[in-house]
Amino acid sequence: CNFDCIHCLRDKLSPRAHMAPALLEYILTQISSLGILDTSLTGGEPALHPQLDKIFDFHVKYGIRFNIVSNGYIFEDKVLPLLDGKVREYFTGVCFSLDGDSADSHDMIRQKGSYKRVIKAIKACVKEGIPVSVKSIIHRKNIEEIPNIAFLCASLGVSELGFIILTPTPRLISTGLMPSPKELSLIHISEPTRPLY
Repeated sequence: CNFDCIHCLRDKLSPRAHMAPALLEYILTQISSLGILDTSLTGGEPALHPQLDKIFDFHVKYGIRFNIVSNGYIFEDKVLPLLDGKVREYFTGVCFSLDGDSADSHDMIRQKGSYKRVIKAIKACVKEGIPVSVKSIIHRKNIEEIPNIAFLCASLGVSELGFIILTPTPRLISTGLMPSPKELSLIHISEPTRPLY
């Protein structure tokens, strides 16, 4: 992954590797023979795979629809140009991570400058008619923004929004971002707390 998110559960010490396209092709042949016709490409960050075009082509070859889960940071540069022709027919959408209604709350958990990039990626996908969903993690600094995140997503044309309650990690707890059970129990959706424009 190109980020080092505070809430991430992935082992930061193990070496990183991309799945070999030949292994993915083998997996796709096996699942397609079982009637599984949909996959989700996640990671890390799928846009970093050096042979992403091959991965997309294998999905087309075996008639398997796919979506991508992305932080959106390099989506426009690395993924969007590959979504044409037959690939587009099998691409069912993208799920972006958006963890705040502003750069302040989103970037603090992801990476500086990432809010602007994910909003730009969402707009580009909506403009191209690509279905967009969003997942937002709930942390102590964005818990009051939940209604605003929902209104922001609606105003951008996002078709689905989900919220994720974090798994406690030492880093998350040491930063003070892990909401308490009591704070989580008080979540309710109401009117936005600030103007969206």
